[in-house]
Amino acid sequence: MNNIQRLLSQKPLERITQSEMLRKGLLGTVFEGEESALMYAEHMDLYVLMANNEAAAEEAISHAQNPKLILSDISSFDKEIIRRFSLNGSTVCFSAAYLSQDKILVSPDIVLRPLSLEHLDRVDKDYPIYSREKIRRCILSGVLQGGFHMGEWVGFIGQHEEGTMGMLHIFDEYRKRGFGYELEARLINKLLDLGDIPTGHVVTNNHASLALQRKLGMHISEGTISWIY
Repeated sequence: MNNIQRLLSQKPLERITQSEMLRKGLLGTVFEGEESALMYAEHMDLYVLMANNEAAAEEAISHAQNPKLILSDISSFDKEIIRRFSLNGSTVCFSAAYLSQDKILVSPDIVLRPLSLEHLDRVDKDYPIYSREKIRRCILSGVLQGGFHMGEWVGFIGQHEEGTMGMLHIFDEYRKRGFGYELEARLINKLLDLGDIPTGHVVTNNHASLALQRKLGMHISEGTISWIY
C-alpha cells in the first residue's frame, strides 16, 4: 500500500471523492509524503490536498503552482491557503456516500433523462451558482438530468466535474411533493449501474439537504472537506 492509499484508508468517508477520482484516473500525483499528499486534476484545474495535520498540509501545499481551486480535507488550514495564494474564500462541506449495493425503490411516474439546450434558459434562471456557459457545457456533456413527472418538467440534478452528485433543484411550483428524493434516488441507481459509488458534498449548515441524504441512506462524514477558491 502506497502512502496515498494509506491516507485514503485512514479517512475513507471524508476522502471518498478523492478515492473515486483516483479510481477513474482523474488525478495525478504532485507530492506524496507520510502524512499528506497533493494531487492535481487537469480537466478542472483542481488541486486536491489530503493532510493529517497542518504541518503536513504546509509541506504538501508548497508544491502547488498558482492554484485557483483546491479541494482540501483539513479545513483548519483554509485561511492559510487563502492568504498564501490570494484566494477569495472557502465553502466547508460534509462528504456523503451511498455505500450499499441495493437500489432505491422509486416511483414509476417519474422519469430522469438528459436535458437539451431548449432547457438552458430555465436552468440558467434557477441555478445562479453556475454561469450560463458552464450550464451549457453540462447539458451538452449529458451530466445534467431533468426530472419529469407525468410529462411535466419538475426539476433537475447532475454531477459536478469531480464526479459528485449535485445541482439538485426542484422548481417552486413542484416543491414539498418528494421530487428531490425521487430525482436523487434515480441518479444513485444510475451510478450503481455504472459501478460507481454515489457521492456528494453538503454544505455544513444545509440541514434540509443533510436530512435528505440520510433519508436516502447516504452515509455522512464526521469530518469536513473544503472547496477553496
